[in-house]
Amino acid sequence: MSKAKLSVYYDGLCQLCSREIDHYRKARGAEQLRFIDITAVDFQAEKEGLDPQRVHRVMHVKSAEGQIYTEVEAFVQIWKVLPGYSWMARAVESPLIRPIANLGYQGFARVRPWLPKKKADCSASPYCETGAQQASAGSVGASEPLSSSDGPVAAGQSQSASEGSLGASEPLSSSAGPVAAGQSQSASVDSPADTELQTEAPISHFAAKSR
Repeated sequence: MSKAKLSVYYDGLCQLCSREIDHYRKARGAEQLRFIDITAVDFQAEKEGLDPQRVHRVMHVKSAEGQIYTEVEAFVQIWKVLPGYSWMARAVESPLIRPIANLGYQGFARVRPWLPKKKADCSASPYCETGAQQASAGSVGASEPLSSSDGPVAAGQSQSASEGSLGASEPLSSSAGPVAAGQSQSASVDSPADTELQTEAPISHFAAKSR
């Protein structure tokens, strides 16, 4: 058996991905492809020269010479090996179609973790992520700003309370001053002695005038 021209790394837990790989297995020229399930217990990305995180996020293939292709280019390399798909490789390599194909694959890669799995979890692989796991990680990340903001909010509340108590006491103390001054001023104006002096002056003036 001749050495495989291309190693194809696929997600064996993804139902849609597995169906596509099964289709390629039956295609003419499939003997030149080596299919490797990245969710297998014995799979080690480092030994294959791959990033253990990225290989679970986008499609990877590796040539016999060790050249690694990812995303849309990975499919192009597969189609070049399979005679029945060579026309697809040529079409996608067109300058007009390639940008559209790249965008389409990027969109698919984002939703792929949410696609149906053959198993409920990815316990077979420490790097595999399901949509639920990503959502859980996102919720944890979203809760961190809330906890970090508790400090400033509490500080702001205590500061506002402190400022409020000070602000409330200042007008009272400041207003007490004028009120007290007004009261003492009124007391000095309306004292009995002053009233008696004021009433005595007109009476004595009238008596002297009447004489």
